[in-house]
Amino acid sequence: MSSKRELYNRLYDFYGSLMTERQQKFFTSYYQDDYSLQEIAEEEGISRAAVSDALKHCRSELEAYENRLHLAAKYDQRHAVYELIRSRTDDEIGRMIDQLENIEFGGDKDE
Repeated sequence: MSSKRELYNRLYDFYGSLMTERQQKFFTSYYQDDYSLQEIAEEEGISRAAVSDALKHCRSELEAYENRLHLAAKYDQRHAVYELIRSRTDDEIGRMIDQLENIEFGGDKDE
């Protein structure tokens, strides 16, 4: 990942809907709309420190969700296999599909 901003935006794509509306508003204002802490604070009628604390909490929650659920990591694994499939011959595709099916998706695999 090239920057922390990109990392948090990516995690927000996976887990943002699990955050409160207020957290979502702060996060999108800062990380996606490029507002400064001071601009958000003035808009919300709170201190700059309160905005900073709220964003720290957002980042912490996003990291905790990923540490528990691994959705972004599993997406990366699947994406890597898909890219390999695109670059291989028909004979190799079957083995790669088997690899893809063996990636855990967070629940029990249907048999």
